[in-house]
Amino acid sequence: MTGIDRSSSSRSSQRESRVSGGDSARGLRNETNRREDARQPEKNQAKGYSVKDGWDSRPAHAAKQLQPAAEAQGVQAEGGVAAATEPDVDWDFIAEQEGRAVQDGYVPDATGSKSGVTVGTGVDLGARDMNDLDRLGLSDALKTKLEPYLGKQGQDAADFLAENPLNLTAEEVKELDRAVKGEALDNVVNEYNTEVERLNAADGGSRPKFAELPREMQTVIASVGFQYGSLKTATPNFFAQVTEQRWDDAKANLEDFGDRYPSRRGREADLLGEGIATLS
Repeated sequence: MTGIDRSSSSRSSQRESRVSGGDSARGLRNETNRREDARQPEKNQAKGYSVKDGWDSRPAHAAKQLQPAAEAQGVQAEGGVAAATEPDVDWDFIAEQEGRAVQDGYVPDATGSKSGVTVGTGVDLGARDMNDLDRLGLSDALKTKLEPYLGKQGQDAADFLAENPLNLTAEEVKELDRAVKGEALDNVVNEYNTEVERLNAADGGSRPKFAELPREMQTVIASVGFQYGSLKTATPNFFAQVTEQRWDDAKANLEDFGDRYPSRRGREADLLGEGIATLS
């Protein structure tokens, strides 16, 4: 099997990378990421954290490398590219990063971020409004319970929660998590696939769709997306790396991401490394 192109990984360490096909090096551009605590794209509006999100312009030609991984899962491949399947994300891994589902609301880092009251598996009510809850299809009883906490962020959220504790039943947590996970994954998959289709149309490439990636890669992309919302908007360099199949660059990026969650990014980098190993 053709190995992954690793030649850019050391140069794309957040300090310098080379343009494919040339000898001249250019500095990496830093970016200001949108607030990571807003989990959904439409609410991802507050700026603040600088992320050294690595970049280069190396094209990707890795679709054929993914065929054996798909075939190992019993997926029929056609035309040298793995056939599309349903997404296969390790939500247990993501739950470990977000914190196991909790029934009692809390505000993470009330003084250092704009997080709101959070419940379930990292569901930030401060980043949502009633339109979100309606779209999720939650029961009227659960929506009524959550409504007072919507839109409140930071210390305001913490103060309100102190006066009005939020406690969900185990069944309510399951209902909320099922709805949010499905929505979050749909957003990540649609955004990724749209960009891959655009890239393939532009250069005749055969980059794989989201569901054709190894499970480890799907999980890492989903994990970052679940925390940041729109990857294209909030972490455009990481988004470019994964859609262009520059996995070593994406791994180096996660290892030096520059946000407030280095431990989580490190675990994602380790999992991505496991996925890369399946392609070698």
